[in-house]
Amino acid sequence: MYALGRLYYRQGRHKEAKSLAMQEWKLSENVLGESDAETLYSMHFVAETLYHTGNREEALSMMEDCLRLQRQTLGPDHEDSLESMRYVEKRQNKKRGGGLLKRSPGTDNYVDEEQGDGQMGSSGRRSEEERGLEDRGTTTTTPLQKLKAGVKE
Repeated sequence: MYALGRLYYRQGRHKEAKSLAMQEWKLSENVLGESDAETLYSMHFVAETLYHTGNREEALSMMEDCLRLQRQTLGPDHEDSLESMRYVEKRQNKKRGGGLLKRSPGTDNYVDEEQGDGQMGSSGRRSEEERGLEDRGTTTTTPLQKLKAGVKE
C-alpha cells in the first residue's frame, strides 16, 4: 500500500496517494502503535500528501505532531526526526513569506536556497563527491574540477 502511494505521489497523483497513505498510516497505528517508527514514517508521508493536496495548515500541524513523537521515540538526532524538522522549518518559513532555507553541509546553519551560500554551483547543489571531500576536510581537486578549471595533469 505504501509503495503504491509513493508511486502515485511521484506521478503527481496526490489525491490518490493521500488516500493510500491515510489507510496505511491508520493500519500501522492500529497494529504497531502511535509511536512506532514505521507509523511515524507513515504519518510523515500523510503530512506530505496533505500539503500537496492543498491542506497546508493541516499538513504543518500533523508534521509538528509527527516531529514531537519522533523526538520522544527516536531521539532528536535520528534521521527521521531531522527530516521532519527540516520539513516543518521549510513550511513555516514559506508560510511567513521567506525564501526556502537549506542547511549548509556539515553545519547547523541554514541559508536561503534562492540566494545560495556562495559555495554551490549554478544548480544550487554540489555533487556528492564535492560534499564528501569538504566533509572529510580534504582539499584534493577532482579530475572534473581540474577539467572545468582548465588545469592539465
